Amino acid sequence: MALEQHFEYDCGVAAVRYLFAMRGWQLHDYERDMQYARTTPEHGTSHEGIINLMRAYGFKGVDRHEPIYEVPLFSVVNYQNFKTGDPLGDYGHYGVLVGMDAGDEKGTPKNVYIWSPSEGTVDTFDTFAFMNRFYSKQFKPGYWSASLD
Repeated sequence: MALEQHFEYDCGVAAVRYLFAMRGWQLHDYERDMQYARTTPEHGTSHEGIINLMRAYGFKGVDRHEPIYEVPLFSVVNYQNFKTGDPLGDYGHYGVLVGMDAGDEKGTPKNVYIWSPSEGTVDTFDTFAFMNRFYSKQFKPGYWSASLD
C-alpha cells in the first residue's frame, strides 16, 4: 500500500493515514478520508481538517502549539517544505514526527526526523533549523501539530 500523497494538495491526509498505518490500523477509502478532512485542490487541508480526520477514526485529535522538541512522537506537524525550489516560500506541508535524538543538557535534541508524504521518506532536520520552518502562515502563525489524544 502506497502511503505517499496522491496530489500536490493532500499531504495532510497522507500524513494522518501514515500515522494510522504505522500502528496497523485499518484505513478508510482515500477519497472518504479526503472528505472527512475537507481537503480541496484550492486550499489543501486545514488544521481543523486534520483534527476532523483523526476524529473520524475515533480519536480525540489534539491541537498542539509547543516547540518541536516538546511534541509527542508520531504527531502530525505543519512546516514549510523548502524542497519545492523556493527557499523563501511559504509552502505549507504536513509530515509526521517519527523521531528525535536524545536531548542535550537542556533537553533539546540535536536532530528531529520527519516523514514527508511528498517523497515517502524520513528527512533529518537540525532541531533549531527546523524551528525556523515549523509554522503555517496559511492557517495560523506559530507552532502547530496534532496528536491523537
